Amino acid sequence: QPLDDPFLDMRLRINMRPLNIAISKPLIDRVVRFFSQPLEQNRLSLEELRDAAFSKISEMKQQQPEKHLQQVLREKKFVDIDIDIAAPNILVPEKINDLSSPLLILVLGHLRITSDLDAVKTAKSQLQFAEAAQQSIVLDPSCYYGRYSLQLQKPHVLSSNDQSYTNG
Repeated sequence: QPLDDPFLDMRLRINMRPLNIAISKPLIDRVVRFFSQPLEQNRLSLEELRDAAFSKISEMKQQQPEKHLQQVLREKKFVDIDIDIAAPNILVPEKINDLSSPLLILVLGHLRITSDLDAVKTAKSQLQFAEAAQQSIVLDPSCYYGRYSLQLQKPHVLSSNDQSYTNG
């Protein structure tokens, strides 16, 4: 448990350097073909999934949702996340074995993911105060969920005839 914040159970900090990933055009073609299957093949399972979700939602509505959510908030583990990733560079040569063939370079830039725990901390404080005063409280449902900030900076695409870039 971090000593500087009593609400937190854990703190996660990750810093990553960029990585060059070389992939071939035939691999891309196979992946695209795999994910391009007709939707009709998957429709039955999507309908089953939707029906199961609606069933679970209606079941939860019949229970006492506010008390259940307050119990979840009491037991919830709070993790402060700060992930700073220099996103990978994806190299796509036209011909994988020919160093003079054209090369497409996807520079995915810089990715940062951080947690925003202010609303959850406020709700947990309100809940603790209400319990100490033996009062009931209705909390905003959005406070039960984690909020995260996602930033992607400076992605760009390059084209080159020089595959020596892959060695650097």
